[in-house]
Amino acid sequence: MRTGTRRKFKIGKKIVALIFARLGGGRFPRKNFAPINGYPALEVMYKRVRKSKLINEIIIAIPNEKKEMELADFVHQELKAVAYMGHPTSLLERAFECIEWSDADYIVDMTADCPLVDPVHIDGLIRGLKLHKLDYASNCAIRSWPDGFDVQVYTKEALEKAYHTVQNPIHRCHSGWNILEHRKEIVPEPKIGFYAPKKGYWHPEWGLTIDEHDDLKVIDDICVHFNIPEETPTAMQIIEYIMWKAPHLVEINKQVKRKNPTVEG
Repeated sequence: MRTGTRRKFKIGKKIVALIFARLGGGRFPRKNFAPINGYPALEVMYKRVRKSKLINEIIIAIPNEKKEMELADFVHQELKAVAYMGHPTSLLERAFECIEWSDADYIVDMTADCPLVDPVHIDGLIRGLKLHKLDYASNCAIRSWPDGFDVQVYTKEALEKAYHTVQNPIHRCHSGWNILEHRKEIVPEPKIGFYAPKKGYWHPEWGLTIDEHDDLKVIDDICVHFNIPEETPTAMQIIEYIMWKAPHLVEINKQVKRKNPTVEG
């Protein structure tokens, strides 16, 4: 099922953002509707991603299951956005379906549990990928930014090769991660880029993603402070706020165990 209205894009290479979202989930079901500063979490993320200057189209990639129709309707009716309902468990296959349907040349890969994703990161990674003719670039290949700003950008060709190469069902539960993890199987001499924070801003131990309810408390505090999504503070500004004004926030969810992408989620 495909719903919504596509955004116009410039002539040339088409850049499509895929936001993987679902209502299911063992640890925090329906977290995409969880309230953050009075907005559903998915709306917060969608509005931040829309601030990108380089993305041509945003697609919310949802499992093709009856129980997810409520989410697809929300995307279409409330966000006035594009929803694509694809493979229920394999993000790799769902991503491949989306790019075939949307005719994307470059893919910006994100998950809906990262509502604080930074459009500055998105555009920086896109520019780096195009300028240096990379196969894959991300700000999370090596954990340096807090967990929750995660963006992966890659080419259509790299995704297609991953789709046909990676056959392990557990690994196919992930999309862009496969391009990084299996890069030598996919591309003979892969060109990989990494977007890291400057010295003093490395905080890989912080969790700014929504895995459990305690995470929501942290992210809600940040969004209220900055009036997100009406305002769009950068990742750097959010890190500075925690370091200098709200260090107590990292104590709230430090016990939350983050998932390893090699384990089916």
